[in-house]
Amino acid sequence: MGLIGAIDSLPDALMVLDTRGFVSWASSATSEVLGWHPSELVGRPVAVVALEENVEQQQQLLEEVRRTGRAVTFSAQRRRADGEVVEVSISASPVRDSATGDFIGTCASVRRAAQETRLQTQLAQQDSLSLALSRRSSDVALIAGPDTEITFVSPSMVDVLGFTPDELVGSKGISLVHDDDLAAVEAFVGRVVSCPGAVERMTFRVTDSRGEWRWIEETLTNCFDVSSVQGLVANVRDVTSEVEARAALTASERRYRTIVETAQEGVLVLDHDTRVLFANRKAAAIFGHPRTKMHRRKLTEFVDSAAAAELQQRVASRAQTGHERYEITYLHPDGGARIFEIAASPISLNAEGATGSLAMISDVTGARRVESELQHRSLHDTLTGLPNRALLNDRLSMALSRQEQGPGHASVAVLSIDLDGFKLINDVHGHEFGDAILIEVAHRLRVASRPVDTVARLGADEFVIVAEGVGVDAAAALAEHLRKSLLEPIVIDDAAVYVDASIGVALAPPQSPSSLLRSADAAMYQAKAHGRGRVHVYDASCDNGTDTARRLQVANALREALDADQLTLGYQPIVDLAHGGVVAVEALLRWQHPDLGRVPPPKSSPPPMRPAWRSDSTGASCNAPVPTWRTCGTAASGRASPWR
Repeated sequence: MGLIGAIDSLPDALMVLDTRGFVSWASSATSEVLGWHPSELVGRPVAVVALEENVEQQQQLLEEVRRTGRAVTFSAQRRRADGEVVEVSISASPVRDSATGDFIGTCASVRRAAQETRLQTQLAQQDSLSLALSRRSSDVALIAGPDTEITFVSPSMVDVLGFTPDELVGSKGISLVHDDDLAAVEAFVGRVVSCPGAVERMTFRVTDSRGEWRWIEETLTNCFDVSSVQGLVANVRDVTSEVEARAALTASERRYRTIVETAQEGVLVLDHDTRVLFANRKAAAIFGHPRTKMHRRKLTEFVDSAAAAELQQRVASRAQTGHERYEITYLHPDGGARIFEIAASPISLNAEGATGSLAMISDVTGARRVESELQHRSLHDTLTGLPNRALLNDRLSMALSRQEQGPGHASVAVLSIDLDGFKLINDVHGHEFGDAILIEVAHRLRVASRPVDTVARLGADEFVIVAEGVGVDAAAALAEHLRKSLLEPIVIDDAAVYVDASIGVALAPPQSPSSLLRSADAAMYQAKAHGRGRVHVYDASCDNGTDTARRLQVANALREALDADQLTLGYQPIVDLAHGGVVAVEALLRWQHPDLGRVPPPKSSPPPMRPAWRSDSTGASCNAPVPTWRTCGTAASGRASPWR
């Protein structure tokens, strides 16, 4: 049986009225209760079933339902289709549009009351009144006339509103009502007064003895027909705490809804099957779909299959997993790819304990793009895009690790490349031109090397290539191939420049990453020493560790030699062999170091190891010799020797 069928089978007569009071639908029970067939009522004003003297009261009740949005219950007489007048109990409640909440009509439930039932109800009301007046201490019972003049108040009034019975008897109860509620209360009283036996309940504000406003729930009964009462009986209950609690809850819900709706993160509530139970405006904007489209649909319908499988698994296990944070990829309706970060927590969905997911969603596409760019920049040269020293070291270490794990594999080769005469290019054409040359050199090295090789730039005009799986001959051949790729002229801004390079090659095992790089550098310097524009494979003659250390020590000590007055001048005559006479004197620079002893001449300070001289070392006296040694002794002979 469907919902309409179930409703139609109820014994009470049900009628749905439009905003004009016309019957738009009636249940089958109207035939039994009112004697009108549903087809006879539909399209007609509901006033056809009311007595003439009750038409105005009925209209007022319908208007009250529309205006206040609250249901009303009352007893009245109604005329059946055959003319018989019957006693009925009527409950009228508002009907609202489920989407907009607007008032669209009234639903009236009509139940026939037999005369004996009515008498029994009045008797029960009288018994209840007696109990209320004599036994109940938490609620207030009072009796008033049709103008609300109070004739009786139970003693519990002192506990509820602070008034003694004597203070209220003889006054009008309506005078205690808050101004904002006065019109509704007057209408409430009027309806009960006009209907014998009617019972209604209403919540409104009244003042207490301290002048403070209290919320009360008043049940008002028309007992004018009861000889022992002959008035309105009101049972009053203080509901201030309940009303304030409901108001606080409503305000809290409104506040949290405002927070959720204005949040800069998307907020979704999902059931265990990823169905969207709630989505805030930001979530709809992030996904690019209106909320009406997302509501009650599975979130897995909006993502690709891989993300859908992950979402389904995570959401289904939310109760066991608890809070978690993860990311998914999402193809936006605008065609762009997005990365969403989701922070999900369990949330109770109903009283039965069903667990869903509360998901906070952030679009982190831009942040991840920036992170990727920063990571790339930290490992790559900004000018050429080649790996930098950090990434080179990492790849070289991994290459050596692979070589160690497979001893039968060929060696790992490192090629150190330094451009010849690049400083001259910068000096003549400028640094922007030089940068363009470096970019082109990087491109040529990438093209000429193998796809598996790592081509890195360490700075200035220094490049390094790591090649795996090559022996000595193959590494040398690769280096020569790379050098030849640079020989073609580079044309920039109509200026043709020729570039050559000196390349050093070193292979492992047995060297470590750092020593392998040093060996390749030493081989490169050997290539430069042999005339530049060539390839040299590292051997023992390229570098001697002990000799290099001593040269560094000598170079550092030479910086201090000037201040320590360790440099002296010696003189030797220059003799004309033709006649044996002295024709000049040659000045010779001597260095006696306290630890190193007598330091031999120039080999201890070759060009790569020359010390940095201070700018104030410009004197020419013998007691303060200077780097420009050839100037010393010129006054004596016009000749000088830097070291002999």
